[in-house]
Amino acid sequence: MFPEDAVIFVNKLVKLWAAEGFLKAEMMKSIEEVAEKCVKDLIDRNLIFVHSVSSFDGKIKACRMHDVIRELCLREARNTNFVNVMMDNETPCEQSRNFSTRGVWISIRSKQSKLAASQLSMVRNNDSYSVLLFTEYPSNSTVMQHLKHFKVLRVLDLASLEWHFFPSCIVELFHLRYLALCVYSYSNDRDICIPPSITRLQYLQTLMLKFPTSLAWKYTRPFILQSRIFKMSQLRHLSLDWNYLNESMGRSWLLRNLQCLSGLNPLSCTSSIFRLLPNVKKLQICGIQEDYIRKDKVFDDLCCLDQLTELKFKIRKMIGRAIYDTSFVLPPRGSFPKNVKKLAFTGSRLHWEDLEILGKLPKLETLKLGYDACIGTDWEVGEEGFSHLKFLRLKHLYLHNWRASSDHFPRLERLVINHCWSMYSIPQDFVDITTLQLIHISDCAKSVGNSASRKLKTTMEVLLRVMLKAGSSRAPKETTQRLLERQ
Repeated sequence: MFPEDAVIFVNKLVKLWAAEGFLKAEMMKSIEEVAEKCVKDLIDRNLIFVHSVSSFDGKIKACRMHDVIRELCLREARNTNFVNVMMDNETPCEQSRNFSTRGVWISIRSKQSKLAASQLSMVRNNDSYSVLLFTEYPSNSTVMQHLKHFKVLRVLDLASLEWHFFPSCIVELFHLRYLALCVYSYSNDRDICIPPSITRLQYLQTLMLKFPTSLAWKYTRPFILQSRIFKMSQLRHLSLDWNYLNESMGRSWLLRNLQCLSGLNPLSCTSSIFRLLPNVKKLQICGIQEDYIRKDKVFDDLCCLDQLTELKFKIRKMIGRAIYDTSFVLPPRGSFPKNVKKLAFTGSRLHWEDLEILGKLPKLETLKLGYDACIGTDWEVGEEGFSHLKFLRLKHLYLHNWRASSDHFPRLERLVINHCWSMYSIPQDFVDITTLQLIHISDCAKSVGNSASRKLKTTMEVLLRVMLKAGSSRAPKETTQRLLERQ
C-alpha cells in the first residue's frame, strides 16, 4: 500500500504485481503487458487517475489514487488481514496482535527509520510476503535486524533508506522476487561489493540497486558485481548504476526472462555477455569516460541483440576526473541492433554531424539527447535527415543554431526542448511538418517559445506548451502558457 497522495509509477507497480504473483502471462502477452492492461482498466473504472503520461506515445507513466477509494481499500484490506499499514501516529503493537498467522503485506510510513524498525519489531507474524518502507530520513538504523526474521518475503523495497554497504543478510531471504536498495560508499577509494551469495536468491525477478540522487556526483563508487549473477535465471529486470564485473565469465545460463538491463558497463559489452541475453528489450549502458575509451568498440557486438528496441548510453561525470573532447564515435549503421526504435544519449559528447548515422536507422522513432550528449553550437541536419523519427527531445544542450527543414523530419509528431538556454529559435520550416502534434518548450530563452508561437499561429493545428522563466534563466518566477492553434 503506497502512502496517501503518493505518485505511483506504473513501471514499478508492474514489477511489484509480478513479484507478488498477482498476474500471469497470457497467450501472446507478457506479464508486463497484462499489468499495463490492468492499470488502464482501473483508470477506466475511476478507481485511480492518471498523474503523468509519456511525451512520446501518451502511455501512462504514473498514477494516483483517490483518497476515498484508498480509505475504502485500506479498511477492507485490514478487515481481511491482507495489509498492515503502519504510520507514526498509530499503535503498531495493537495492530500486530490482531493479525492471523497467514501471510500479509506490510507497508510502513515513518519519518524516521528508527521508528520504522520499532514498528517492525512489534509485528508478531513473520510470514509476511511483502515489506514496503517509506521514510523521510534515510538512516538504515536497525531495520535489517528485524527483517531477517521474515523468511518468506517476496517483496522488499528499502529504496528510501541509504546503506553504506550491501546488507549480506538479505541473501537469507531466498524467497525474494523483488529487491530495491539504495547503496553508496562514503569513501572515495572503496567500491561497493555485491556478495557472490546473492545467487542464493534464485526466485529474484527484479533487482534494483541505485545511488542516492543527492550524493550521486560526490560520493559515487561503482558496484562490483560477480559474473555469477548471470546464473539467476528468473531475473526479468536488473538495474544497477555504474558497475563492473569482478571476474571473467565462466559457465552461465541463458537469461531468457530478462527484459530490461540497466547500468551495464561498456567494458562488459561483449559477445560472451550478450549471448546470455537473447530476449532483452531495454538496455542502458553506463560508465565513466575512461570505460568507453578503453572499450573503443562498444558497438561491435550490439547487433546480435535481435529483440532490443530501446538503447541508452550514459556517461557519468566524476569530480576530479578530466573530461575528454569526445567519449566514443558512432559506428556504421549495421552495428546497431536491427529492431532498435528508441535511442538516448547522455554525456556522450558526440559531434552533431555524427548524428547523420542515426538518421539512417530504418526503425528509429525516438531520439533523446540529454546533458552533454553533443558538443558544438551548430547543428545542420544532413541531407537524408531522420525519415522515421516521431519523437525528438533536446535537453541541457548548448545548441545555438539549428538548421533543418520539414523534409528532414517528415514524420515528426512531438518535439520537446528543455533547458536549452543558448538556442534562439526552432527551424522555420517545421510549420510544414503535417504530422506534428505537440511542441513542448520549457526553461529556454523566450525567443524559442515566441518563434514557435508565431510560426504555428496560422498554419496548423498543434498543441504548443511553453513554460518559460520570466526574464533571464536565473529568474525565479515561472509563467505557463498553453495554446491550441487551429488552422
